[in-house]
Amino acid sequence: MTTRESSRRVLGPQADEAASSGPPAGSDGRLLRLYGTLGCHLCDTAMELVARVPEAADWCLQSCDIVDDQACYQRYGVRIPVLRREDTGAELDWPFDATAVRQLLRAPTAE
Repeated sequence: MTTRESSRRVLGPQADEAASSGPPAGSDGRLLRLYGTLGCHLCDTAMELVARVPEAADWCLQSCDIVDDQACYQRYGVRIPVLRREDTGAELDWPFDATAVRQLLRAPTAE
């Protein structure tokens, strides 16, 4: 991925391990990406909201700035913030709430 990661944040007990390891992921490779850009107050609000959802504690939450990648900018530019579950590709466009985040996290993976 060429999009600049403006921050990498692991929620839950994997924080120390993820900080010293390779690609970020939760305990089962569970990765959430929050697409946005620096200075976006809605993106900051979305990050805070996701961080307060208890079910997100075992997920790696990565914030990605869309301005450095033309494809991401085209895809997400008018939709940010967008929360993407990487294992399923499911996305939540703003506005979303804690209930929608929980539903996204609890949805089964495709087999």
